[in-house]
Amino acid sequence: MSDTFNVTVKICNITLSQSIALEDLFATWQGLGGNGSSRWTSFYADGDGNFHPKIFYNGNKPRNTKLMDIDSKWRGSEYRMDFDSIGWRLRNNPETQKEINYLKMNPFKILYRTIRNWVIDYKAKIARRKRWKQAEQAQKKNQTTNMCETCQNTCEKKDSPNAEKT
Repeated sequence: MSDTFNVTVKICNITLSQSIALEDLFATWQGLGGNGSSRWTSFYADGDGNFHPKIFYNGNKPRNTKLMDIDSKWRGSEYRMDFDSIGWRLRNNPETQKEINYLKMNPFKILYRTIRNWVIDYKAKIARRKRWKQAEQAQKKNQTTNMCETCQNTCEKKDSPNAEKT
């Protein structure tokens, strides 16, 4: 693919040593690209240790590509991602236009969509609370109809044959 994109990656919740290692990895990528060299590079993600990053890709939670199956990504305990394989699949499959459109999306559009979804969720939450409150009020109203209007204590209804006179 000849199209190039700019993406913003934000990584939170990492240690200083992890930050230094990632920066070195990125510098290595840049150096390999500048030199016209091809190499496998790797980063040991110690998830059972203290490596628990929170990552945002163009402001969103990263998602796994559907262009490669899981078996082609993992070789034993190593995860390997070859972007050339993805490029060939994009070229040979017209249905992958959704992936391209997602990447071409303006970061402000992504931010707008995210905020819009938050607002929609918030409005739905408020509507649910309003319905719950209305249901509670209706339930309380039904309960108060069994109260004596004079003393406001729960007693038998006035029209029942056993009702006490107050």
